[in-house]
Amino acid sequence: MKNVCEEKLDIKLAVQERSMRWKTFNQNNMMPGDSISGYACEGTGKYVFWTRKAGDNTVVFPTDEEVEKEFTPQK
Repeated sequence: MKNVCEEKLDIKLAVQERSMRWKTFNQNNMMPGDSISGYACEGTGKYVFWTRKAGDNTVVFPTDEEVEKEFTPQK
């Protein structure tokens, strides 16, 4: 994912492993033009991400536990 904005961003990225668990990556103060990569050893191809203006703590990213609960299919 690339920051195509003209200001710095905070990013949270989650990629789904074949085990259906989510692996998360965070990047704060990502400069315009910079990129973040997320990887899974054996992924499903599914990913989700959240962005906010760098340092804007009024926008709260979900915790890893919340990502697991919201995006993992229930059996």
